[in-house]
Amino acid sequence: MSKIVNRVCAGLFLDSVILMQISRSITRLDGVEDAALMIGTPSNLDLLDNAKLLAKASRKATGGDLILAIRGRDEGTAASALAKAEICWNGLRLAIRGLPLCVPEHCARHRTICPLQTLP
Repeated sequence: MSKIVNRVCAGLFLDSVILMQISRSITRLDGVEDAALMIGTPSNLDLLDNAKLLAKASRKATGGDLILAIRGRDEGTAASALAKAEICWNGLRLAIRGLPLCVPEHCARHRTICPLQTLP
């Protein structure tokens, strides 16, 4: 049975193109049925809900929040994909701040799942 997992990151805004790139990478993972990283605007909440990606608790997200939404074949797959999505956007946040994109122990894992490893 499919499992939906969401994480709402309050007060976090990222470029929609970058969010789509991360979403696409996560969707390619084995067992992931669908994935989306979106800002919590009313129209995006509707899109997530229509795609069967929005958990009840995440409906309270606002335009200043980032929603990480994953639907996987089971709870373990969905949770693992969510963790990988977090690796991607955390790496991006470091890059934006001018810090290295990855810490050494995570670089190999990051390269295999995230399209953004080439950011300065």
